[in-house]
Amino acid sequence: NRLDEYTPWPAKALSEQFADFGGKGFGYAAFLTAELKPYIDRAYRTDSRPQSTGMIGASLGGLISLYTAYLYPNVIGRIGSISGSLWYEDFIDFMQTEKIDYSDLKVYMDVGSEEGSGKQSIQKDMVPNTRRAHAILAGIGLTGDRLRFVEEEGMPHGPAFFVKRFPEAVKWLFAGE
Repeated sequence: NRLDEYTPWPAKALSEQFADFGGKGFGYAAFLTAELKPYIDRAYRTDSRPQSTGMIGASLGGLISLYTAYLYPNVIGRIGSISGSLWYEDFIDFMQTEKIDYSDLKVYMDVGSEEGSGKQSIQKDMVPNTRRAHAILAGIGLTGDRLRFVEEEGMPHGPAFFVKRFPEAVKWLFAGE
């Protein structure tokens, strides 16, 4: 249930069409890092170092990926947030106040310039909040070779954009590894 598992804390729904956000992201991130990743590392020949381990998602998947970076930067060192739902209630405040160990971290972020346009809810803040999130990460010391931000002119929020950006994001995140 992505409305629960991909959100960091509970929040009210944006419309009557949907249920409230469950805010079970902490448990989801813990499952990924404490159960799933160790299982994969035991069962397969992997390089388990953070710089060889990535998490990438689109929309709410991009939100939970970035949230997981704050919780487990020494486990997952490559983070992709494709059109991440950084409009989510209080997420920018969270990024501004929480400390993050970015020593092994590399982050890719993108957004379409038309994302959030026409929305009346907090989703209207998609583009400016993504820019703010990038500025916060740059401000803590992530340098150009470890932080990439792409804003694609004219692109709205949707699967066609996600699919288009995914290969470039993965290629950039793992370049040189």
